[in-house]
Amino acid sequence: MSKAAPKLPTLKSRQEEREFWDTHELLDYFEAGDFVPLAPLVKGAKLVHVYVAPDGARYEMRRLP
Repeated sequence: MSKAAPKLPTLKSRQEEREFWDTHELLDYFEAGDFVPLAPLVKGAKLVHVYVAPDGARYEMRRLP
């Protein structure tokens, strides 16, 4: 039986988030089955990197060439 994942802390900035993930493992907080597979790269497709906030808000971070 697996133990419950620790609760993610509230991070106040991107810098705090980077520092947190530099010292913690993603799989300590999420199960491997929680991840969604990404679509394969399609020639000519325009890709957009999107960050999804914990509250469900979404915003575009950058367009990839």
